[in-house]
Amino acid sequence: MFTFSNLCLYGEGSGLGMSLDGQLIAALKEFKDLSTIKALLNQGAGVNVNHGDSPLHIAAHNGNTAILKILLDKGAGLESQGISAYTPLHTAVNSGKLYAVLFLLQQGANVNAKDASSKTPLENALLAYLNIAQATTGSGKTERANREVNQNRKEIIKILMEHGGKIKQETWENLEPKIQESLGTYIHEYLKIASIDNS
Repeated sequence: MFTFSNLCLYGEGSGLGMSLDGQLIAALKEFKDLSTIKALLNQGAGVNVNHGDSPLHIAAHNGNTAILKILLDKGAGLESQGISAYTPLHTAVNSGKLYAVLFLLQQGANVNAKDASSKTPLENALLAYLNIAQATTGSGKTERANREVNQNRKEIIKILMEHGGKIKQETWENLEPKIQESLGTYIHEYLKIASIDNS
């Protein structure tokens, strides 16, 4: 039986037909350990290949800051666009990966990059939070899990605001009543004062 580890050992010449780039993408999607990722990079796997999403997007989705650092150190594009023109920051935000969001912002990620729908990471974070808040009704395990997920998303919203994240006036007008109700006065007032992009 061939496992991923065997695939890395045998490589392209084994007749399995997977390039180093493909192996890296597969390793990232399968949450392989850091040593596997490093080995593939050292063998020449590309950090800027894009088959929908780049290795950096996948690492951002997984929330693994150690792998994000290695990929950036090897030259991965911090602002590369993947599916729906998401940057790695969009992907980390959409996946609710707080530490990946922080790390990417510390590395200089554009907090106001726009995706294919012209949404910034902050707009995506607000929409995700409000969608989960709306779905969180009733009681039991699912509701508790959703509350925990949303607490993390609330922290992401605060971090994006503190780093200068903006939302469109139109988004504000559509979401303003829900923001006041779901996120509280502090976030509501901060968004109103500092985060609306009137350009």
